[in-house]
Amino acid sequence: MADHSGPKKKRKVLLVGWDAADWKVISPMLDAGKMPVLESLIEGGVMGKLATLTPVLSPMLWTSIATGKRPYKHGIHGFVEPDPKKGGIRPITNLSRKTKAIWNILGQEGLKSNVIGWWPSHPAEPINGVMVSNHYQQVRGDSPDKWPLLKGTIHPSELASRIARFRVHPKEIEPSQIVPFVPRAAEIDHDKDERCWKIAKLLSECAGVHACSTAVMQNEEWDFMAIYHDAVDHFCHGFMKFHPPRQEHVSEQDFELYKDVVDGIYQFHDMMLGTLLKLVDEDTTVIVMSDHGFHPDHLRPKEIPQEPNGPAIEHSHLGIFVASGPGIKKDATVFGANLLDITPTLLTLFELPVGEDMDGRVLTEIWENPPEVKTIPSWEEVEGDDGRHPPHFQFDPADDQELLKQLVDLGYVEDPEDDQKMAGKNALRELQFNLARSYVDGARHGDSIPILEELVEDWPMEHRFLNQLAFSYLAVNRVEDARRMVEKIFEVKAILQKELEEEIPRLTKELKGKSEEEVCEEVKAELKAVREKYKSVTAPQNFLLGCLLIAENEPKKALEVLNQISPEAWGNADLPVRIGHLYLSLDKPKEAERCFNKALEIDPQSSRAYLALMQLMLEQNRYKEAAEYGFSSIGLQYFSPMSHFLLGKALMGLRLYDQAAEAFEVTLVQNPNFPEACLYLAELYETFLRKPKKGDEYRRRASRLRGESAEQKVEQVVERALEEVSILERPEVPGDWAEDKIITVVSGLPRSGTSLMMQMLDAGGMVCFTDQIREADGNNPRGYFELESVKELPRDASVLDEAGGKVVKIVAPIIPKLPEKDGVHYRVVFMERDLDEVLASQARMLSRLGKDDRKADSVRMKRSYQKMIAAVNDVLKEREIPVIAISYADTVARPEETIDRLQQFCGAKLSESAMRKTIDPTLYRERKS
Repeated sequence: MADHSGPKKKRKVLLVGWDAADWKVISPMLDAGKMPVLESLIEGGVMGKLATLTPVLSPMLWTSIATGKRPYKHGIHGFVEPDPKKGGIRPITNLSRKTKAIWNILGQEGLKSNVIGWWPSHPAEPINGVMVSNHYQQVRGDSPDKWPLLKGTIHPSELASRIARFRVHPKEIEPSQIVPFVPRAAEIDHDKDERCWKIAKLLSECAGVHACSTAVMQNEEWDFMAIYHDAVDHFCHGFMKFHPPRQEHVSEQDFELYKDVVDGIYQFHDMMLGTLLKLVDEDTTVIVMSDHGFHPDHLRPKEIPQEPNGPAIEHSHLGIFVASGPGIKKDATVFGANLLDITPTLLTLFELPVGEDMDGRVLTEIWENPPEVKTIPSWEEVEGDDGRHPPHFQFDPADDQELLKQLVDLGYVEDPEDDQKMAGKNALRELQFNLARSYVDGARHGDSIPILEELVEDWPMEHRFLNQLAFSYLAVNRVEDARRMVEKIFEVKAILQKELEEEIPRLTKELKGKSEEEVCEEVKAELKAVREKYKSVTAPQNFLLGCLLIAENEPKKALEVLNQISPEAWGNADLPVRIGHLYLSLDKPKEAERCFNKALEIDPQSSRAYLALMQLMLEQNRYKEAAEYGFSSIGLQYFSPMSHFLLGKALMGLRLYDQAAEAFEVTLVQNPNFPEACLYLAELYETFLRKPKKGDEYRRRASRLRGESAEQKVEQVVERALEEVSILERPEVPGDWAEDKIITVVSGLPRSGTSLMMQMLDAGGMVCFTDQIREADGNNPRGYFELESVKELPRDASVLDEAGGKVVKIVAPIIPKLPEKDGVHYRVVFMERDLDEVLASQARMLSRLGKDDRKADSVRMKRSYQKMIAAVNDVLKEREIPVIAISYADTVARPEETIDRLQQFCGAKLSESAMRKTIDPTLYRERKS
């Protein structure tokens, strides 16, 4: 940067956007010294990966960057929109944006902004400063001398003629300027191969934006300068297929000719950045970023889906972020940044409050001394001239055909020339679909469902809508509706299969007698559309079906279905991660680990795969490996409360208590409603860090989050790397069940309070089915209330023939063996007790029986009991057996609450006084202090 002398100037911010720039391309170029300007910026500032949003479509993303809000808030949902004046469609404009952008906010505060080429920024807004819209550089006409500037391209309009002259026409690009991109350009027959002409066109547009930017920077006042370049994205869509290493489907000749194009455009951007940095002073903060990445490796797709926005499959979910300037850390890395964080961070740079309705956060970690973050409810409520278009503003789009043609050539939209009315309808359809996907990305599945249901009704054969609706149903646990969608998808598949089978013989007959070359071309052209449609339906079919079977609690069937998908079809890491979790549910950790590692082979930047491996290592008490995987996951996706929580458990297992506490604290920053994190912190501060007051604060917070009174202590001690499992309650008993056909089962782990519950129900007036064979003793002075023959289940189902209308004690290990009998129903009262107390009580009982000759491994016993409870959960859920969970400790402490719950669950008026008399607190002997 230039070193300007004289009095200190007020801080400025230069934001440079490189659409689709990816660290996977940049990092080896930095190592080779090919991007020295960016390297110097990184050394003098911070760098990191920038997570994108879904759908990964640039107009939506750059508007989110400029507003700090998700698309369902800001209103930009695609590449094109219906044209209200001419009919048909037009490239997306900023007229659909519903919220203020950063330049509108700054303008209200008296700060000047210059915005060049932002997508979308046409027609130029009347901001406090200069705006040059994204239509500025678009080539129109065959001659540089006859190149009209569209009305509305530049604000203020009096600058239009002066700024227009900085545009660059493709015919002004010299052959020598193409050589750095294509060193062997002289060997190409440019009449047959027009790819060098494409390079010239894209390069001219890029150079035009750069020339305009430098002119405005030098000749117009500004506090905030935003420059957007789309060239990296467009060059990559055209030439990434030729980037090293060579893919099998790319010819040697094409590879040798065009392998340097992508590196060339990155180097060109580095040169442009160097010029920009010479035009700013030391008080300027410089940010370079991208909205998403672009796969340069084995994740490059071989084919582009033949559907709207199909080329977006080439985008990756991590872009770049670099920041340098006064007060910014030097040579540091920032983790977990998201493109939604850019506007909140910009506002903080200008010492302005952040809107509480913005979805991003301030990247305070980039500062050496993090500033105070101020907030305001919403900038939308701040009145005054903000430089936006007036309501109901319209403009004459004149001739948008060149920009529209470029979007068609890139494959983002269909050619609208044949049917303008249908083009408009299709555009509206895609805008609605993208809006639904944005809701899904923001975890607002309920908002996506009505939109998707309407799309499915209007377009019943469109697999994308059917698939997304099925997944949205699953996300809100509408499993039956998801099953209905899956069945519709199978119907569509059958229809397309029949269509494909009919097309082949028809075309064969029609093309009979034509030359082989003609046949090949016509067959390819006519069959490709049908085959693509059939392929697009069948590809995600097994994956969706597998997810449905998981939701239907059919893990084995789900595994069979998902394993039918060939590894070659695993286009991303999500599939093997899901299969791995299925293996875990089936207690097959080795197979799970293999799947998680396979996910990392597919995508080494999969934070979900690292998170899954961390969970697996914790299951096996392999704390060191769990922590390593945890740090890797967080490095890729910092905003992940569960990742920080599990990392805290791993660090606790390693006895790194201070670091563990820090991890749990971050968990609560990211998700304040996380009671388990509070409990771990309470245990850490009370037991290990010797800060009992702080520990008590977290226990009280956990109590509040769990809906308990502040006075009630949480009696759960957090064990290293162990996660407590509780019974999932289903307290509703169908009203049409006859009482004499209901078997009330009292269950729980051995020594969890089942005998006490039997005594209470017996005293309350219910009939207990017992045989009195096992007599009272020192372990149970008031009796066991057991039925010895229950141990014979399931070999002898007749054991329960006489149990209808009665209460029977069946401990947890036998619950999965409950016989299914016609006309007989079960309801379960499950006793819960702290596992430490259960194990202590069992040890004391064995001691009294003279059987304590060897010590059991308490950690292993806990894990076994947790798996047992999980198995009981699965059986009760699968068979839809009503169940309530009763705490032994709470029953002793507050019997009236337990009695009230029992009366509601059993539908009977019980004798409360008699039930209370059965409770003897002195028999609660192995209780925790």
